[in-house]
Amino acid sequence: MLLEGLFLPLTTPFHPDGRLNLRKLAHNVSLYSKTPAAGLVALGPGSEALLLSPQERDEVLRTIGRAAAAEKVLLADVSSQSLRATLELAETAAAAGFDAVLVQPPAVPVVAQREEAVSLYLQMVADRAPLPVLLASGNGTPAAPGPALSVETIARLAQHANVLGAVIAAEHTAVLGTIREATQSVQRDVTVTHVFAAVTGRMQQQAESTVLDAESLVRGSGTVAVATSRPPLRTRTRRVGFQVVACVATHMLDALQAGVGAVLPLLGASVPQAAFEVVAAWKDGDAALAAEKQERLLPLAAAMQEEAALKYGCDRNGYFGGWPRLPILPVAAEQRAELDRLLAGMRA
Repeated sequence: MLLEGLFLPLTTPFHPDGRLNLRKLAHNVSLYSKTPAAGLVALGPGSEALLLSPQERDEVLRTIGRAAAAEKVLLADVSSQSLRATLELAETAAAAGFDAVLVQPPAVPVVAQREEAVSLYLQMVADRAPLPVLLASGNGTPAAPGPALSVETIARLAQHANVLGAVIAAEHTAVLGTIREATQSVQRDVTVTHVFAAVTGRMQQQAESTVLDAESLVRGSGTVAVATSRPPLRTRTRRVGFQVVACVATHMLDALQAGVGAVLPLLGASVPQAAFEVVAAWKDGDAALAAEKQERLLPLAAAMQEEAALKYGCDRNGYFGGWPRLPILPVAAEQRAELDRLLAGMRA
């Protein structure tokens, strides 16, 4: 699976009484599927995942899998405090059509064996997960709430055949270069389209169903076969290294300049187009324009580092944010006024 471009974090909508609002979640995913983002991340940054029950997490994943466009790469954070619960949620993600899972290190007490325990846990997840695994290294913020992984642990697990890459909280991008250097020996082939875009599992399933429909028509079987105008899926192979997604609150451009292929900005949930413009300018080789686009986003990014502010921004830009789930409180009136000012004229 190719991880490249802009990834958007998905918030979790609730009814006023705190129940999951799956209809609004599907609405948001449908709208995000029309943006130029490469993929969507469920139960990750800004999702309030820790406030969801296991059943609610399953419902969220199934809803997203049904609503997302086939071309969008779907990533799910399946982190739990036990190996069994993590693998069960990974199974749900696979059944829902996701392409890879994020796994954060568990909250192991600070003992001499902590690093060994974390490494063994992540290795066992990679051994048994039904989808490729992305190691998630956080910094304790809403944008990346999990604990950090050492570069040594990342480099060791990068050799595992089922470890696709890592999602790194990287406001200070020096660590990105260190990880690239430590994992430079990792080389893998991934399937891409003829224009070198990611090929998702749902795209492959659609292509297979098209072939079956055509075969049914040729055989003249008694079953009802529907002809489709969908063009055949043309693929090729691309060699990639250990893939890193930079989970950033502010400096997307710095992460791209450090050599990562993909970025996951928290504010992307409310202003996906504005976030994409930074990535697009960088890909076009216009570093000056990318810096200008990023500079415009910095005040908003600084003000939108909590779930409540992110949801308010979604409401203001045509997506459904709604209130957060208690004990998280909605933004206060003065904060709403500041967010209104920062969002004025900002393209969704």
